[in-house]
Amino acid sequence: MPVPLVLTGIVTLQAGVVLTLASGTAPAMGPNAQFQVDGTPRAVAAAPITFTSAALTPKPGDWQAFRVENTTASKTIFRHVRMLYGASDQQSNVPGMLLIRAGASIEVSESSFAHGSNGGIYVDDASQPVIIRGTFSSVAGSTISVPAADQQLAQDNTYGPGQQHAQVRS
Repeated sequence: MPVPLVLTGIVTLQAGVVLTLASGTAPAMGPNAQFQVDGTPRAVAAAPITFTSAALTPKPGDWQAFRVENTTASKTIFRHVRMLYGASDQQSNVPGMLLIRAGASIEVSESSFAHGSNGGIYVDDASQPVIIRGTFSSVAGSTISVPAADQQLAQDNTYGPGQQHAQVRS
């Protein structure tokens, strides 16, 4: 039987480190937990890899964000990943469960984002990720927030009923 993985505080994956997550992995995020990525996580699986709340009764905003930063993280791939019950980066006041910043040009495909209290994915002006075939439901605020130059990189995504679509910033 696998040992449950609960992340607390700010956990950092250093530049040069590759972390491969197995199919079906479900790291639980403790209160205010944040995963800071300068290295390269690879979450590619047939069964979803789920980042969710560690709370017995989860609610939107239980944990902060999964932050992928710097060009050193540009080989990051999230495929068949689920992010549930996240919020935003409280340190820099940036909305989204998944933050793509500082030149990180990653792939996010066939993944889902739900029950977020403050956005799904946020992309800064320096990054150019590919965000394709994702699903977004019960996410407060913008499901995807991208600069105008990156708008074409977010394609074929599905949005739940009443869900705000991608927000393009100028």
